[in-house]
Parts: sequence; C-alpha cells; structure tokens
Amino acid sequence: MPLFIIISIFTILIIAFKLNEKRVIKINMKHDQEVKTIIETYYTVDKVECIYRENGKTELVFRDNSLNLNSYQVQIVNEFEDEKVEIKAPLYNERNLNDLFERVLSETYFYISKDRYDGLIQATA
Repeated sequence: MPLFIIISIFTILIIAFKLNEKRVIKINMKHDQEVKTIIETYYTVDKVECIYRENGKTELVFRDNSLNLNSYQVQIVNEFEDEKVEIKAPLYNERNLNDLFERVLSETYFYISKDRYDGLIQATA
C-alpha cells in the first residue's frame, strides 16, 4: 500500500510538472508573437525616414526612434512590390521582453527597393 501512495504522488508531480512546462512554453510563444507583431507593425519599410550606413552597420531612422542593424540585414530589391520585413527568428525561451526584442531584431531582415534606398541614404550617422 505505501508503494502505491509513493507511485501516485510521483505520478501527480510528473503530471503537474508537464502541465507547467506547457504553460511556460505557451507564454513564451505569446511573447515571441507580440514582439514579432510589434516589429511587423511599427517598423515597416514604408515608415523609414532616413538610412545611415557606416562601418558595416546600417541605421534605419523612423519617426520616434531608430534601429541599428548589421548591413546584411538590409537588402536592396528591384521593385517596390518586393519590399518587406522578414523575421527569421526561432522561438526563444526568453522572459525579458527587451532581450527578446533584441534577439528577434537580430534575425529580422529589411528588403528595401533601390529607388527608396537611394532616396533615403545619408552620408554618415
């Protein structure tokens, strides 16, 4: 009988742990999706006001702030129709939203048409 009680308690603990783990994964997925939605909504190519490029870095200036990116994260495309923001970030197990934003942003690519790019590029930051 005591063995049955110990096995039952052990089983209950395992089930509780698995349920909590699924809840944490769901919360992290929600945070990831919120950050991706913010980037896709507020940092679109058509909202870029100015571009600075210097020493392998590119700064995209928006109305309220700017994003400092690696130059390879800003790609030139031929047509306006090909402009987009593409997020290639996997699911991160990150609870701090600021760190999560930085990690997702490091896996975000901006495809800007040559005409728009030529009109927005500035000499130095």
